[in-house]
Amino acid sequence: MSSIYLHIPFCLTKCHYCDFYSLPWEDKSLPEKAFLKGLKREISLWSSWLHQQAKSPIKTIFFGGGTPSLLSPEGVEEILAYLKSLVPFSSEVEITLELNPKTAGLEKLRAFRQSGIHRISMGLQSLDEQVLKLLGRGHSGEEALQTLQAVSEAGFTNYSLDLMYGLPRQTLKSFEATLKGIQDFDFSHLSAYELIVEKATPFYRWYQQGQLNLPQEEITIQMEETLQTFCESRGLRRYEISNYAKPGEECKHNLVYWNYENFLGLGPGAVGFLKKDQLSEEAKSFWKLENKDFYGLRFNKKKDWLAYAKHADEASTWDLELISLEQARAEFFMMALRKTQGSTQSLYEKHFKEPFPQDFIKILEKYQKRGWIEKDKDRFWLNHEGLRFSQEVMGEFLVG
Repeated sequence: MSSIYLHIPFCLTKCHYCDFYSLPWEDKSLPEKAFLKGLKREISLWSSWLHQQAKSPIKTIFFGGGTPSLLSPEGVEEILAYLKSLVPFSSEVEITLELNPKTAGLEKLRAFRQSGIHRISMGLQSLDEQVLKLLGRGHSGEEALQTLQAVSEAGFTNYSLDLMYGLPRQTLKSFEATLKGIQDFDFSHLSAYELIVEKATPFYRWYQQGQLNLPQEEITIQMEETLQTFCESRGLRRYEISNYAKPGEECKHNLVYWNYENFLGLGPGAVGFLKKDQLSEEAKSFWKLENKDFYGLRFNKKKDWLAYAKHADEASTWDLELISLEQARAEFFMMALRKTQGSTQSLYEKHFKEPFPQDFIKILEKYQKRGWIEKDKDRFWLNHEGLRFSQEVMGEFLVG
């Protein structure tokens, strides 16, 4: 286990498209002390649960949310120091903090950098005022640019921006204006997500009522093509369906997910994944898994911050999913095909210690004939056309 995700569920406002566990909370009343106490309790428990071979140096730490930039720099430093007292950090550890506009000015950003944050991931989404209002972002385009300028002035050289496209009332022209608005900043990474209307969100309700005015598919495709041209002109290479980076600046933490590696998920609403051999006998006993046959364990921390703060180390605050070998095989392929470099048959065989499945070869050949998958020796990947239909291809591995 070499990666940790920490979920900080508090936000200034709840965005209309968001289905993550997040709670609108006024900055000044943030229950940071109680929350961090629960987080440290969970960290301590996992430290005793991990098998000794799993206690390798931490390579990546990601503060996500929610809006983790609502935390104080002192709170972030406290958690990092506590982690480091229990598990060693790699000399090249990547520590990322998600940031939203209006939650941190120049001095706070400098303090975050001093506390140990190496990398900022800023949720920009759009600079169009009308679109921002529909998204429920709670900030203006100008405020976003001011925060972005502060990130640069605070000394962060490795920072990422999040954009969205295919949004209500978003036009190709307004999307181009957003790209133009950020072109003078020296960001090393860009994530751009096409809108997915998730259930249990205001967007879903409005969509069902016919009140969500979304762009036509051809306009959304043009937005994606415009984005790729923009990224290529800046030396940002597409390395995953929705992610672009300068060479060597890819998000190491997210690559852990896409490479189907082990990671801890800490905090209410967090999800983690560990192979069976990463768990100590104590952990297996705690969850009564001694006689269970499974490949890995996906653990979901229940979405209740108050219960978490009081009982973070109790079994009642987790929901568990035992991952079978068959399910793990399918998930490995689904994650691999998100990356533009794909994966290799030999990597699969090293990962699972078994021959490459014949039924998966048939699926790859099917989409290779359709012109969506490329193959070179034992490497396979989705090409530009295939990436547009990635959900169909990935879904077949689960069915298959």
